[in-house]
Amino acid sequence: MGQAFRDVCCDGLYYEPDHRCERSTFAMSCFWAPEAVFGVQPGVLRTRVGYAGLGTMPNPTYQNIFDYTETVDIEYDPLKTKFEKLLDIFWKHHDPTATCSRQYMSIIFYHNPEQRTLAEASLRTQVSLRSRPLKTQIYAAKEFYEAEDYHQKYFLQKYPWILNMMDIKVGQPIKRSKLAARLNGYVAGYGSPQDFEDEWRRLGLCCEVVEYIRSIIKKNYKKPIGCPPH
Repeated sequence: MGQAFRDVCCDGLYYEPDHRCERSTFAMSCFWAPEAVFGVQPGVLRTRVGYAGLGTMPNPTYQNIFDYTETVDIEYDPLKTKFEKLLDIFWKHHDPTATCSRQYMSIIFYHNPEQRTLAEASLRTQVSLRSRPLKTQIYAAKEFYEAEDYHQKYFLQKYPWILNMMDIKVGQPIKRSKLAARLNGYVAGYGSPQDFEDEWRRLGLCCEVVEYIRSIIKKNYKKPIGCPPH
């Protein structure tokens, strides 16, 4: 492999891979919890939330979502995780049998033919495993409209002291920061204490922040904060 280069946007000792990242995009009832779930997974680099789907009106917002769906968009290193693994997380962390409005639908958006093939195969497998009919749809990924800033890394934003200590600004920095993606998952309860111990040094965290996040993980792990019921 060639020389990796450093991403200096609030990411401590995290480095970009020296090859092209890949994207995956999922709708899983809402977008707060899915962003946290994926953000703390091995190989995931960045997350952001927004609106996608079969909508026809331009520039949806949370107050005027029209016929779009709440969605999480993920950048990942294909040498450290696979689309199949992300599909496993998709199925595990929401109820694909629930009847929802279009805003909260279950959707796999594929970015290339291989993702489409894998998504269709995983859907067939899930149908064979479940007694209730699945509502999940599979669509080609099209326009992704970023959600408002207060939705991005929603759980991490509840801890402004961490953002201040790590100099992570709300807006484009928090959407692009790999550190923010990781910490959002940990404070929401989706990353284990051991996982945090294994990686906090690579994240470039100071001792005060480490101790504070440890206390949050102790409180939230295995009873993670999810999306509100719809």
